[in-house]
Amino acid sequence: MPRGQKKGFRHSEESKKKISDAIKNRPRLPTDFKKGCNPPPHAFKKGHATWNKDKKFPEIGLARTGENNPNWKGGVKEIAGYIWIYNPSHPNPTAKYVKRANLIMEEHIERFLLKGEIVHHINSNRKDDRIENLYLCKNRSEHMAIHRNS
Repeated sequence: MPRGQKKGFRHSEESKKKISDAIKNRPRLPTDFKKGCNPPPHAFKKGHATWNKDKKFPEIGLARTGENNPNWKGGVKEIAGYIWIYNPSHPNPTAKYVKRANLIMEEHIERFLLKGEIVHHINSNRKDDRIENLYLCKNRSEHMAIHRNS
């Protein structure tokens, strides 16, 4: 094969036509529309009113957060065995939730946890947040050493 010429399969004109027809007849997806292409038929049309025109803040639903939301479960949830408490005012929240063990340890040491400090559960039960069962590790390496030696 001469230098600079690419190897590969070339479609015949007949197969190119079949592929083209198949693409034209398939249902269009929103991901098929890129900048400069025709929008999908369900897209917002110029001149039409938006769904939230003349609606105030509470009517749209943005005020239905926290206790005002009908799905509110008391601000407590369990993720990967840990109990998380809703506390948006905390200085170190993860999506407005804080681990209950961290809150208990912070109350015990009378300060917020520093960056890198980890609360370890001595008996490995993530739901057992008694202060006797919690140990404050100064960093991740100390915490991993505890797990290696257990």
